[in-house]
This record gives sequence, structure tokens and C-alpha cells, in this order.
Amino acid sequence: MLENEGVTSGIPRQRIYAAIEPYISDLLSLQDNKILHQPNAIHDREDGESQLAALTALRAIMHRFIRPEYREGPFCLTLTDLHQSNIFVDEQWNIQSIIDLEWTYAKPIEMQVLPYWLTSRAVDGFYDADAVAEYDAIVDEYLSIYAAEEKRHSGVTTEASLKRHVWKSGSFWYFHAVSVPKGMYNLFNRHIQPLFNKEHSELSIFDEVFFWYWGENATETIRTKLQDKEEYLQRVTEAFGCQMEPLQSSPSARPDVSGLNASIKYFDPGAVAGNVQH
Repeated sequence: MLENEGVTSGIPRQRIYAAIEPYISDLLSLQDNKILHQPNAIHDREDGESQLAALTALRAIMHRFIRPEYREGPFCLTLTDLHQSNIFVDEQWNIQSIIDLEWTYAKPIEMQVLPYWLTSRAVDGFYDADAVAEYDAIVDEYLSIYAAEEKRHSGVTTEASLKRHVWKSGSFWYFHAVSVPKGMYNLFNRHIQPLFNKEHSELSIFDEVFFWYWGENATETIRTKLQDKEEYLQRVTEAFGCQMEPLQSSPSARPDVSGLNASIKYFDPGAVAGNVQH
């Protein structure tokens, strides 16, 4: 989807992944490219520092969410665009057909996460503990059924146990953050960062220090992107004959960009860069 907006994936079509780390590394590099090439990717200096700090942190903590025994597979065929609108059922709720199969590719088994939409929220729509608790209750019911079906078909409950671990450990949020560029910051700030330090998600000092380690040219990148945004707003004004009000980050709170996520799509490298190796 980002490629349609002029954002290069940076992933050669012939690339095949044999391990999960380089795959996640490329997903994060894609998010770098989104910042570099999307003209309105950064709203102001604070927003730029927050996004770069989050991407830097996601790289630093990758090892925390990958279990060594699954680093090199297995890789499973995954319907990454599976949601309510793509599942057709009969009057008894038996599944009759599934559409939008073009987003299917082989995915690391740990990243074959639970459907985030079980409580009809967006992936970054879990704003508080009550929303997470509601989802957790649904997950228990979902995985009980999943385990029973897995046991009936294969005699084991390996996948159900793995999915429960991914949810309970916080890997659920991490894998979504690296896969969904528009939800990355909110997922990091609300669900991932508090796993390591509950105070940092409320303090701008983390961003002010950590964003420097995104790259040697971090400050220049933010400065350039703010110029890009001004030019973008000017083009919009000229095209539609209206004055665009700049978005401002609150000086007393870290930025929340959830309003940008009305329609979140996964980036599917399987559609542009081959598949993860079976």
C-alpha cells in the first residue's frame, strides 16, 4: 500500500528470508523509508523525535520478542487481510468463503498472531486497561476453541500454546508495531514501552535522548521533513483552495496519532519481495 504512495519498500523482489530477524529488520527499514519519502510523515519536531525514537527502540528490543527455537521457522501460510468484512458465512455462521487472498504469504509462525479485531477495535485502538482486559477475555475463549480444534486435527496444541505465549509476553504488540507503519508509534508508546519502563511512555526525555541513535543525520532528517510538510501543505492549499491548519503536538503530552489510523493495512512483503522461505 505504501508503494502506491511513492514509498519504496527497499526489499528486492527476489529476496527470500530464512530467519525472522532480517525480515523484521527490513520491515523497520520500510518504516524508515515511509518517514523519508512521505511528505507529511512528520508533523513537528516533537513528533519527529518520537517516531525516530520508537523505531530505534523497536530495533534495540527485537531479541526480547523472538524465541530462539523459532528464529529459523517454521514459516506458515498466513491470510494477512483476514477480517470480518472478508469472511462470508451462512445463516448458521458456518464459513462459506474468504476473499482478498492476494495478501497471503508465508510468515514466521510467531508472527501469525491473534486477530486484533476480535473486539472490533483497530490495532492501535486499545487505549486503556479496560480495552485490553476485554480483549484478553475474548482471547481465552478464542484459544480454548482453537486448542480443541488443533487437538482434534493433529493431536497436539502447539499453535494454541504459542499464540497464548505471544499474547501474554507482549510479542503480540511488537509484531503488530513492526508490521503496521501507521500504528507503530501508538503501539510502542502504549503497550511495548511500559513493559520495560512504565514512566518513559509519559516522559519526552526518552524521545529527546533516544532519537539521536536512529541515524547520524537524525536532526537533519527531521528538519528536512518539516520543510517537506510545509511544501505539502502548500500544494494541498493550491489544489483545493483551502487553508490547512498544521497539526500540533501538545507540549504537555506526547503525541497521539491514532486519528491517522482509520484504515490500517499491513505491509505485505510477500506481495513485493518474494516470500519467507518455507
